[in-house]
Amino acid sequence: MITAASVHPLIHEKQVRSPAVEWRPNVTTVMAQTAVGYVAGHFLLLVAHILYFPDRRNLLFVFFLLALPPLGVAAGLIVGLILWAGMEMAGDKLNTVFRSIIAAIMVGLGWLAFSVLLDRPLPPPTWGLSMILAPGIGIGLVTGSRLRLWHELVRKGDPVGPTLGVLAGLTGVLLRLTVAYWCMGWLVLLIAILQSPDPQEINVFWWIFVFGHFAAGSVLVFARVKTDVLLPLAVIANAPMVAVLLKFPWSQYVVIGYLALWAVFLLTRWRQTQVALSVLNEEFRYYLID
Repeated sequence: MITAASVHPLIHEKQVRSPAVEWRPNVTTVMAQTAVGYVAGHFLLLVAHILYFPDRRNLLFVFFLLALPPLGVAAGLIVGLILWAGMEMAGDKLNTVFRSIIAAIMVGLGWLAFSVLLDRPLPPPTWGLSMILAPGIGIGLVTGSRLRLWHELVRKGDPVGPTLGVLAGLTGVLLRLTVAYWCMGWLVLLIAILQSPDPQEINVFWWIFVFGHFAAGSVLVFARVKTDVLLPLAVIANAPMVAVLLKFPWSQYVVIGYLALWAVFLLTRWRQTQVALSVLNEEFRYYLID
């Protein structure tokens, strides 16, 4: 019997059906996945570029990272909506190759519109093609997966009370976005500094030291581990920032604020914090209310 999947193998995924209902991402999930794929594709392209073309001016590419979040949101809204509509029309998840092709075409049209509206010349063919294919492939790989971006950002960890739950979700969003963004930015800065004529003058050790913190922190804030395990690992991972605070007093306001965010992030996920608040609440009611 000839089916649609056999006629169009490019559109439909080849997978074994199970009796269980297959999870399919909704429109907001696909949009968020598209934004992540777009940012990841462009970031990997940026890292590949500065590695392949060593230049001290690569330090300036860190400012391009400021444009990635709004560009990712725009790509998520437009490309993500089109991909979700394609998934719904196909009645199944689009094939990764097909998703990448659609995404690359839409990204290319976006850059073309950007060039025309701002009256800017198009980039060289090789660079322009890379700027289309890299985010297109990134979007194709991420969309249709089980990644739920908002769920991962607000994930609370161990069960806590409603008050701590709100704080845990809020600090989760702030810290996870901060650590991930600074990890990308610090990697670009570190590569550019290592490419300088005399990196010893810039004290590369501290740059590597801090990047190690952001790399380890990125793993910890997204890891699914118990808070009792997360606490000691987080203390170890934040040791470089404490050293920076002691070595460079001029950075105290930024570093103290950053470490405070880590502290609230951890305390709102610790069961003992909930126990302590419950005891204080009982004492408060006993002496002032009852």
